[in-house]
Amino acid sequence: MSSVRDPSDVDREIKDLSDLTFGEHIRLLEKPERWGALALKIDRTTFVKHLNEVKDIRNDVMHFDPDGTAPSELEKLRQFVRLLGALSA
Repeated sequence: MSSVRDPSDVDREIKDLSDLTFGEHIRLLEKPERWGALALKIDRTTFVKHLNEVKDIRNDVMHFDPDGTAPSELEKLRQFVRLLGALSA
């Protein structure tokens, strides 16, 4: 798992998945060999693209973006939730 660690954070110990950042989870899923183990019925590139959009919105929220969350961003989050629901059905 250290292969997906943020290169600027080499001193942080990673013991399991819960120690990964959101971005590191994305890097993990970008690897075709790991993606295949999930057996999801969606294109990996498409899913990772959506995850990156969610990450960017999450980062804005967590870093107190003074502009707040735009309606278009909220719609992206809603669409992603629907996508996850469809994948788990």
